[in-house]
Amino acid sequence: MSGTLAGTGRNSGTSPGTGPGTNPGTERRGGSAWRRIASVARAEVRLTLRNRSALALGALMPGVMVLAFYKAAQGAGGLVMVSGMGWVLLFSLYTGPVGTLTTRREQLVLKRMRTGELTDREVLAGTVSANALLAGLQLLVLLAAGIPMLKVAAPPAPAALLAGLVGGAALCLLLAASTSGLSKSYEATAMTTLPLFLLTMLGGGLAVPLDKFPHPVAEIAALLPLSPVLELLRIGWTGGGGMPKALLVLAVWLVLGWCAATRWFRWEPRR
Repeated sequence: MSGTLAGTGRNSGTSPGTGPGTNPGTERRGGSAWRRIASVARAEVRLTLRNRSALALGALMPGVMVLAFYKAAQGAGGLVMVSGMGWVLLFSLYTGPVGTLTTRREQLVLKRMRTGELTDREVLAGTVSANALLAGLQLLVLLAAGIPMLKVAAPPAPAALLAGLVGGAALCLLLAASTSGLSKSYEATAMTTLPLFLLTMLGGGLAVPLDKFPHPVAEIAALLPLSPVLELLRIGWTGGGGMPKALLVLAVWLVLGWCAATRWFRWEPRR
């Protein structure tokens, strides 16, 4: 059986090229798909709750960030909110899922779940659910702490903000699945996640706004994977144009992310 998401299916008789959740024999399953996903999600949440200190730190991180930038952010609260949301996406929906998927793969958990009634997509959705719930909690803390403390007004472009959050979450999870397939072990994820982390922090607009770069450099940096996500968040919080271009670049990266996940994700341990 192939180890990749796009390779052979659950048994050796499955034809190659089927994507996640499309293996023959997995389309029609008994019971509700949401109930099956929730079952896996509960198990993942229980595992996450065992490390209460890390959970508390992760949940409070956005509030700590708001406090850290409280004085420096006078008049620039919207940009702090953009950075905060960007950090949540990068840490909770990219680096976190990479570690989770890699660990479950090496423990043969993913392989065992595929032998049951779960489809591939249900396995993946349930496995990253705890990361998604943590990200949601972090965003709520960021909004609850940031809006009153930074005196941020209502987003002038909520559609752009929503597009940035939803599209960014989808892209981060696709890139996480891809990166997991390139990671030999949980320990290796510290290195495999580093390129995207550095690109986003230094050139994607997370630490330094793109308008601070020279124009040619900014044009190139705007094409990095998470740059359109951060641009949409910026438009959502501070207004301005550029939404069509950001949506187009994001759509391209979503397609590339899907292709990469289909090509590189592995269900079995790397040999």
